[in-house]
Amino acid sequence: MSQKNETLILFLASIIPICLIFSGLWFFRDIWQSNLTENSTNSTSNNLLASRCEISLEGTFNYGGSTTWAPIRKDVDSVLQQICPKFILRYVQSLTEKPGSGTGIQMLIANQLAFSQSSRSLQVEENIKAKNKGFSLQEIPVAIDGIVIAVNPKLNIPGLTVNQIQGIYTGKITNWQEIGGPNLPITPITRTQAAGGTVELFIENVLEKANFGKNMALLHERKKRQTNS
Repeated sequence: MSQKNETLILFLASIIPICLIFSGLWFFRDIWQSNLTENSTNSTSNNLLASRCEISLEGTFNYGGSTTWAPIRKDVDSVLQQICPKFILRYVQSLTEKPGSGTGIQMLIANQLAFSQSSRSLQVEENIKAKNKGFSLQEIPVAIDGIVIAVNPKLNIPGLTVNQIQGIYTGKITNWQEIGGPNLPITPITRTQAAGGTVELFIENVLEKANFGKNMALLHERKKRQTNS
């Protein structure tokens, strides 16, 4: 082999590793810059969200109460967590009572919660209990919801008036024929009054504090019968 060929081979043998090294360094440089940019963007985004936080409190705060809020609780809490990362909310249920407005208020009075969600106004008895413990309860409206009466669509009932709903739920109207429907008995369904604020609100505002009729079927008992059948 000539001296020129040996020199060329030595040159190539030395330059190829150098090129590979520089290529590798360039590749990892791009990855590092990409990660740096991504981390910087995330950090900037988090800082912008945190700058919008108007809550000065820090720590974990227990809350509970109304099941009306349940469908959107997860989405709202997660957004609030992003905006105020040091303000952590934790939903807590009673170990002995069903979740609901009344249960949440009782837990609040018992100092088990920082605040409670409710789909009804405070009752006089609840305010008295709180005052007897040395503090007062404050109501802060945050949303408006509605109560919907569902009717089997096969009945072809165009609608119900408030008076008709009162008659159905108090047992004065017991057949659909009485309000323009087919000759079929009416079986009104509801949750128990202790289940939550929605039922209490319905009794107070729609039924005007009248009692449910004797033909009333409770929702959880109806589900139990369907499960067993």
